[in-house]
Amino acid sequence: MLGSTGFLGRHIAPALRAAGHTVITTGRSPEVDIPCPVLDLVSLEQVVRDSRPDAIVNLLGAGLSDPSADTQTMDLINTSVPLLLARSIDAADPEIHVIHAASSTEEPSGSGDFESEYSRTKAAGTRALLHFAQESSQPVSVLRIHNTYGSDQPGRRFFASVVDSCLAGETVRLNYPNRIRDFIHVDDVAAAFVVASQQPHPGIREYEVGTGVGTLLREVARMVAIEASRSPDLILENPHADKHPATVANSDRLIRPASITLAHGIRSVVRDRREGDTHR
Repeated sequence: MLGSTGFLGRHIAPALRAAGHTVITTGRSPEVDIPCPVLDLVSLEQVVRDSRPDAIVNLLGAGLSDPSADTQTMDLINTSVPLLLARSIDAADPEIHVIHAASSTEEPSGSGDFESEYSRTKAAGTRALLHFAQESSQPVSVLRIHNTYGSDQPGRRFFASVVDSCLAGETVRLNYPNRIRDFIHVDDVAAAFVVASQQPHPGIREYEVGTGVGTLLREVARMVAIEASRSPDLILENPHADKHPATVANSDRLIRPASITLAHGIRSVVRDRREGDTHR
């Protein structure tokens, strides 16, 4: 697994282990099982040969929390790594199943622009991976993940920042209150990766990881404020023109139904962050 120390990885790795898988982590972090420079094709191939996995999960991503990475870093991690990973796997064992975490924002708007540089670079990486898989017949599952949230989500993300602001009694300013997003709890995301891992040689498949239900950002903020025992008057709206008003999972392409409702998820996140317990 690449990206095991990130927000998603901290939930997906334990879920895979609970499902009976042996999970070996690799990457640049000192916390991984096998340290590896992820941009080094030879090193990646050697890790694959040594570990002999049935599947490799790629959760690497840079720049999701702007400005957590510059464009050059996003091009390297989001765009280059998926293809390097596919090539290293193909050289070591072309039957290894690649499970790739993609973003729900990888589709450009009607005017052709992407929501962010993160979206653009992630889209380029996913396209390169799928193109290589088609040419090499490599088994690949692409999971396009919608707006994930959870108790231990980094504070710069929309959901976590709204919760923290409401708990502190601070004003929440919404630039795009009418934007519609599909919010899915991180435990449901982890369960989706378990389902993907259980597929024998799936060929090339693309799934969505979401609920199939869209919610206005205004409504999410209001729900959080009420759950945090704050007045919805804390929510201030500065509506800007939005080229990306709605991103909701296609119910026909969901890899599995979500089990945690938004109302329940908000309740648990507000409780945990209020109590300072973000690792439940």
